[in-house]
Amino acid sequence: MSRVPKVALTLLFVAGVAIGVLAISPPTALLDLWLTHATGGRVRLAQTEGTLWRGAARIVIVDPGPAPASSAAPLQGLALPGVIRWTLSPSLLIGLLDASVVLVDGGAPVHVVGSVATGVRVDAGRFEWIGLALSGLGSPWNTVRPVGALRAQWEPMVIDSAGIRGTLTLELADVTSAMSPVRPLGSWRLAVRAAGESAALRMETLAGPVNLEGDGQWNARGGLKLRLAAWPDPLMQTALTPLLNLIGPREGGRTIIRMGA
Repeated sequence: MSRVPKVALTLLFVAGVAIGVLAISPPTALLDLWLTHATGGRVRLAQTEGTLWRGAARIVIVDPGPAPASSAAPLQGLALPGVIRWTLSPSLLIGLLDASVVLVDGGAPVHVVGSVATGVRVDAGRFEWIGLALSGLGSPWNTVRPVGALRAQWEPMVIDSAGIRGTLTLELADVTSAMSPVRPLGSWRLAVRAAGESAALRMETLAGPVNLEGDGQWNARGGLKLRLAAWPDPLMQTALTPLLNLIGPREGGRTIIRMGA
């Protein structure tokens, strides 16, 4: 047998082993690694099931506090209710991505298509979680222990070598806190406009006695930087002042909340 056929057979054998490993192995090593890199370590996968091609996992928004002492320790943060489910096409092996992702049980699937060379497109979508406890997000959330509905909606997004481009809107609705008898405290909207390697953030109040507004940014190098100002409606000032004093320092009649560096 000539040298060329031997090399070809060796390559085919290695490719076959690789395909077999991908087909039966859990997706953590690949999908979790990609998600960790894309979000600066703030979003991870946990409790994974299935394979790279068809599987499920829970999404964890990682607490930005001290890292766990062991890599085997459970992730600390906010574990979103339910699981995400995905189906990948084998065309991924030749650099083409064709995936269907269900973010919430029973929700409509989100289609993701593209290639390693040109980037991928994420279809528009939306989802909602009811009764979400936010204390796992770290300070100041672990002090206030808020609970509310989280709604997310986004237009078609593009992810390529230049970064992420698109608009995401998050709404926290009818939020309550174990530290305050005032119910609800309010509803707020966070608009995220991604333009490559950075994103601009804007928080505004939709309803309720606690006003919350501010601006910030996110980028892969510096992470999240968000500065918010909170203040009560005048008629509720006495009832809400103890809660606002727990959140952050005062500047005049407003409480300042800083997230990130």
